[in-house]
Amino acid sequence: MANITSDQLRDYKESITSGDSDAIARMYSDLYDQGYNYAGWAEGVAKGNSFTGSAAIDFLKESYSSGACEKLSDDQINKIRRDMAQRTLDEYIRISDANGGTLNRDLRYEETKSIHDDVFRQNGLSLENWTLDLPMELIRQKYGDQTVEKLWQQQPSRANHRYERPSHDQKVLCQYSLCNRSFRVCRWGSVAIAGYQACRLEWHGTR
Repeated sequence: MANITSDQLRDYKESITSGDSDAIARMYSDLYDQGYNYAGWAEGVAKGNSFTGSAAIDFLKESYSSGACEKLSDDQINKIRRDMAQRTLDEYIRISDANGGTLNRDLRYEETKSIHDDVFRQNGLSLENWTLDLPMELIRQKYGDQTVEKLWQQQPSRANHRYERPSHDQKVLCQYSLCNRSFRVCRWGSVAIAGYQACRLEWHGTR
């Protein structure tokens, strides 16, 4: 991890304020290259070109349209992307300032959740529109906060977007044994990888 400075982070924020969506992607890419793995996830969402990124956008669209009976426009999604980038940098700056002006760690789960909560509320959404909220909450209820954070820290970065598909038995176990509700936490392709991780945790814990 490069331990970039608060001033560098503020420069990044200025660049995305006056730049376009490509500037947001470049900012995330630079942060990822310097060892901040969350930026690899965020870059995938900004570009919509990774498994987890496209899953997050698909879930955002689907969950919003099912509740509001209307679709999010491209302009709305791009605004959410920009707001997320700015809020993420604000959080990095807060962490860096508290450490004497250098960013010595990545985002924790609760910090990431707070970012999504703030931005989604500002855009007429809620955490129910975030792919990771329900799977992580299920894990929290069953295994506690420490397991949630441990799982979060183990999430792969953009360098690894290839995943083994869950078996039929794992899907059934996840659907009926883990959440026991209508939300299909293991529906492959439109639910983020944390849903699969929740399934794996439950599956291995019951074998």
